[in-house]
Amino acid sequence: MVSTSTGLSSTTQQRIGLYGRRRLRPGPPISSAERSAAGQPFFLNVTTYSPHVAAADKPAVPAPRDAGLFPTLAAPQTANWNEADISDKPSWLRNARPNLLTAGEINQINSWYVKRVQSLQSVDDMILSIVNMLKSKGEFNNTYIFYSSDNGYHMGNHRMPQGKESPYEEDVRVPLWVIGPGVPAGQTRDQLIINTDFAPTFCRVGRRGSSVELRRATRSYRSWAVTRRPSPTGEQECFWNTA
Repeated sequence: MVSTSTGLSSTTQQRIGLYGRRRLRPGPPISSAERSAAGQPFFLNVTTYSPHVAAADKPAVPAPRDAGLFPTLAAPQTANWNEADISDKPSWLRNARPNLLTAGEINQINSWYVKRVQSLQSVDDMILSIVNMLKSKGEFNNTYIFYSSDNGYHMGNHRMPQGKESPYEEDVRVPLWVIGPGVPAGQTRDQLIINTDFAPTFCRVGRRGSSVELRRATRSYRSWAVTRRPSPTGEQECFWNTA
């Protein structure tokens, strides 16, 4: 998020600390007027532990008030979920998963999926708190918000129980939603974007000179977001959505 303030409600801070295993510590509150007078853009990087697992053998931990939500929810069963035929897959997968998922594995996958969704309710609350703070300071329409993740997660795909270390789409493809000045609503882009593109993009949005050096190794994707230039390859390599 390229933002102009770091004020968050104490409730949000406590929930992040208790259920996210990390405490978000905002810096000293500075008014938007002071920020504007200084002529300097502000950058707020917010990371949460949710929906990470609590431990290797324990699912994500939701807030108590969210622990009873979505009792009938189940992991999405896409075309490759508990795949019947993996003869075209590499030997490491065929050797590791010679049989279909067991009933016990399926039950655990669904249970962990529910916990992941429950734990994300606190993340939703945090995002809403930040958006409301920006609106209260009159900065929401002057702020770019980027929402993404560092990795995907498989839950039953290709017969594999929950995890994130495979080379398949479920693990390597991550969402990226962007809102901000000049970003058209409801648009989808198919250009290839990776996490190393974030830094030069943020620098360019903030109009800082360091983006020149950063672009030597990577490039900004801001032009893809605020313009409607077609994909240079025309291929569906990756995607991101605007809110």
